[in-house]
Amino acid sequence: MNASPTAPRRRIERIDYLWLAYLVFYFIEPLERRSLLYWMESLAFAAAFLALYIAYLRLTRADIRIICIVAMYLLGVASYPTNSGAIAFFIYAAAL
Repeated sequence: MNASPTAPRRRIERIDYLWLAYLVFYFIEPLERRSLLYWMESLAFAAAFLALYIAYLRLTRADIRIICIVAMYLLGVASYPTNSGAIAFFIYAAAL
């Protein structure tokens, strides 16, 4: 197996979307706070993460894929002070 870890595959598998189930941990804190403004902020961060994750899966250029990973990490840095569940963004970035 000489494939690069950032090399794209020919098609996206269903399992790639199954890993998004771990994003549920990001929404534990918004459930506890019950604030509409906080939910909106958390959903905005989650939507940005989903866009980056799907872009990572669909893009073929390795340099842009690395930029997506770095952006996921920075998204975690930006949202961690308000939501400790943002540790999931760091885990996704490390796994990819």
